[in-house]
Amino acid sequence: MGAAAVLFSNKAESWRERVKYSLETTTRIHLGQSEDAYRAIYYGPDAEGINGIYLGKNVVTEASRALTKALWTVGPKILTVRQKAEFAVNWVQRQMYGDKVPSYVPKFNQSVEHFMIHAGGAKVLDGIGKALSLTEEDLKPSRAVLWNFGNVSSSTTWYTLANLESVKGVCSGDKLVQIGVGSGIKCGVNIWKREISQTLA
Repeated sequence: MGAAAVLFSNKAESWRERVKYSLETTTRIHLGQSEDAYRAIYYGPDAEGINGIYLGKNVVTEASRALTKALWTVGPKILTVRQKAEFAVNWVQRQMYGDKVPSYVPKFNQSVEHFMIHAGGAKVLDGIGKALSLTEEDLKPSRAVLWNFGNVSSSTTWYTLANLESVKGVCSGDKLVQIGVGSGIKCGVNIWKREISQTLA
């Protein structure tokens, strides 16, 4: 078993010298109005009347759809100027030539140093990694948490933070993306910034 403890405060002045991370932005998307999304993960009785959690084959598809919507909100806040320009050029080209021009998919690891992804399963990590154009190195902390603790819901993101701090290290000024996915389908994306330097023993 593992554990993660986190203390939050909105008293910026009293904690300024001690705060490790500041929350830059947060976004939450809920696709419950879609029957496909709602039925992708739900709790209820099976054919024999036994309650349990149902995971549909469309979980990764619906989670990717929720993540895409969340990233449309978060993207402009974290992408580099160059990435925003590349997106604008691609958008104009798609308006002119339609689907002949592939959609622009930014490499988020060019504007963010660390990723704390809900380790809901290998396929979930694969899907989110593909959607964000992440490398195996970017996914390594989340895969380690999945291997060591299994799917412990969205709290896996905090386990991933602990892994990042203890294995890789997080430097002052680094940005971290925290991605949680849940039934409904819901997707939450937080952008954190490391404030004080970490000293590794």
